[in-house]
This record gives sequence, structure tokens and C-alpha cells, in this order.
Amino acid sequence: MQNAMTGRVADPIETPTSFGEKIFKKKNTKLRKLVSGAHHTLALTVDGKVWAWGDAECGKIGRILRTRDKNQSALRIESVGAKDAVDVFCGAHTSFYKNKKNQLFAWGLNNHG
Repeated sequence: MQNAMTGRVADPIETPTSFGEKIFKKKNTKLRKLVSGAHHTLALTVDGKVWAWGDAECGKIGRILRTRDKNQSALRIESVGAKDAVDVFCGAHTSFYKNKKNQLFAWGLNNHG
């Protein structure tokens, strides 16, 4: 549940938890880079795909969460549709990836253009 004082959308996890088993083990995919912004995370895999999870506010994980299952959806690791990514970066409320052609793609909060 969201806490009015802290803005937290889930209870803290007390013990280390495995994540991404369905994606990384099933497809035998290896992680190249892991980055975090304010309450969201991006993972870049060696095959050039970008995966995201966490707080979907402002579109920073590349998808909108339904309010009914917001906590479960936030922890679901999903692809953002990046092609041939070579690097990923996070701002507080934004996400970025750079592809093999040195093109930069961004999504998330855009209140200053």
C-alpha cells in the first residue's frame, strides 16, 4: 500500500530476493548493465535489449500500470522495445538508451522539454 508520509508503494523486502529468472534464465540471457533512477530500474542485456521495472509515474519505465495491481505490475520486468542498445542511463524520472548508431532515446518526465 502507498504510505502517505513516505510515498512508498510497497512494503520493504527484508531478505534478498531473486528477480528476472523467467527472462534471464529461460532465454539464457546475460546482464550487461543495471542502472537505477528514483524508484525505477533498467537492465541492459548483452543481446541489446532493455528491460524496466519499478514506479511507472511519468512513464519512466516505458509503460503505464493499472492501479488495481500496481504493486505486482511494478515488480514485473518487461522489455521497453529498445533495439540494438549498447548503453542505458537513468535520471530521477527519466530513462535513456543509446543504440549502435549512437542514437539516443529517452522517455519519462518531460515537463521542461
